[in-house]
Amino acid sequence: MINFTVPGDMTPGLYSVVISSGGVPSNPVQLPVSITGLSLDRAGITFQAVQGGPIPPTAPIEAFIEVPQQPATVSASASTTSGGNWLSATPASVSAFVGASFTVAVNASGLTPGVYYGQLQFASPNAANSPQFSTIVLQVASAAAPPPPVLDQSGLLFLDVVGSTKVNAQTITITNLGTQPSPFTATIASTGAAKPFSVPVASGTITPGTPLHFTVQATTTGLAAGSYTGTLTLNFPQGILSVNLLFVVTPVAVTPANALRPKRVWESSPAATAACTPAKLLPVFSALGQGFTAPAGWPALIQANVVDDCGTPMSSGSVVAFFSNGDPPLALAGNTKGGWSAAWTPINTSSTSATITLTATEPDVGITGQARLGGSVTTNPGVPALTPGGVVDAASFSATATPSPGQLVSVFGGQLTDTPANAPSLPLPNQLGGEQLVIGGRIVPLYSVGPTQIDAILPYGLPVASTIQMVALRGNAISTPVPVSVIAGAPGIFTTNGLGTGQGHVYVLNGGAFVLADSNRPLKAGDVIVIYCGGLGEVSPPVTAGVAVPSDTLRNSNNSVTMTIGGVAAPVSFAGLTPGSAGLYQINATVPAGVPSGSAVPVVVTIGAVFSSPVMVAVQ
Repeated sequence: MINFTVPGDMTPGLYSVVISSGGVPSNPVQLPVSITGLSLDRAGITFQAVQGGPIPPTAPIEAFIEVPQQPATVSASASTTSGGNWLSATPASVSAFVGASFTVAVNASGLTPGVYYGQLQFASPNAANSPQFSTIVLQVASAAAPPPPVLDQSGLLFLDVVGSTKVNAQTITITNLGTQPSPFTATIASTGAAKPFSVPVASGTITPGTPLHFTVQATTTGLAAGSYTGTLTLNFPQGILSVNLLFVVTPVAVTPANALRPKRVWESSPAATAACTPAKLLPVFSALGQGFTAPAGWPALIQANVVDDCGTPMSSGSVVAFFSNGDPPLALAGNTKGGWSAAWTPINTSSTSATITLTATEPDVGITGQARLGGSVTTNPGVPALTPGGVVDAASFSATATPSPGQLVSVFGGQLTDTPANAPSLPLPNQLGGEQLVIGGRIVPLYSVGPTQIDAILPYGLPVASTIQMVALRGNAISTPVPVSVIAGAPGIFTTNGLGTGQGHVYVLNGGAFVLADSNRPLKAGDVIVIYCGGLGEVSPPVTAGVAVPSDTLRNSNNSVTMTIGGVAAPVSFAGLTPGSAGLYQINATVPAGVPSGSAVPVVVTIGAVFSSPVMVAVQ
């Protein structure tokens, strides 16, 4: 059995749970997720602009809210680390029952070429985990070297029935970000012998500031029932862009075999009586194109439309993105229209080429489907990135442990610093090696920083039983926020190997001094022991995280702490912070009678229903 906490900033929908062991992922299992507190559908957005060019297209962000009183007010505010007030979100506040829609805009007027970082804060007085944040990256190119025009979508899905005579037409919007008109040519390549796709206009010119609505068509002429794919390639002087095309052609006048599935537009006819039994799912990427480039540390949107081969949108089940560069799998959130999306922040750049494999699964129907997208993850020096799920207990390093206020944690990521450093003394600094951590809007005291790991102490006073966000700041650069679920107490016992396994830092009073409870001095009934651990939570009297604990008064844990040795309950005389330390807790206890003997007897600490990972001691 594996226990875990669902991150609180996940948007509503069905997600898949994937367990990895030795780098091998399990089959996904679907998990329904509802709203809790405040959450966002996008933890980050990357914009492109050109110096002196038009204002880039806006982007949407949806804030979800679930609070006891409805409706709830969600407010939005913007800040930047350089470049002035180029970032905004409108409206300033929304009163909503479930979802509040905001529009994000950037304006590069007056900005020189370079990269600029900003942050949007979304707050609600009704949500315990307020505020929530989204990191905004603005990349401004010079007028002499503009990027290719941008597309509002990079995938189109067409649906029709065999024998239809209509021409199915959809449009993509192309925006020229540069200062000069941009000519282009368009070509379409189809997979297989059938040629269902066409474009009425094969070339043209896009004027800066005047978006072009470009039409793509699909017809069923000569097609049997089935699915057909193709690629629209747009050639610009600045580069090449691709659009994924999917055309699903179904038998004439069909109704889904599953009556619970939503009807399609053409199924409104009373003559639609034949059954269509779906055999597979058909995803198409709609926010990244073939040959994509994803800079490490910057947020990228993964978005797809998914239907089955009967043309029915996939509104349940799970969609998971797997990455060949070694980044952890990412679950996408779905809506009732077959749209699935998630924010991806690339971290691993050990291989520049990257393939995204999208796996869709609908267990109720017993069908699956995949789509693949090739591109690259590029190095992006100086841009920090935090690993999702990478905030772990520094004692046990358990990926399933949920941290608590005052806990010593290890935070994993990429490009966190180029200059590893350790705090020279207490109190701990708020900045080390040019790096800062912020959780829930509060600065985190730092023990040490390295390129891929930071050891730190979570502040006291964090809201518990909720999920807040952590970001890393390095100079002006801001990482994409990652969710951190916080509970009242999450005990973890330190071990002598520093890996959270084997011999615990458990000491026995021996001849007036405390010595390690190993085979050289095994425990026996009646011994007084001290266990060094973390994660016992808030204390009384209170202290400030990162400051040496005063020795004038013992700081007792507010939680009820129990422990066992070899499964036998041991009386606890003290559980709280160790005087003179920062983030280190200790438990004083007495070894009970009846503990089984052995060289590796487990010790477990418990707070409520939360158990520490077992560590070992010797018992005679």
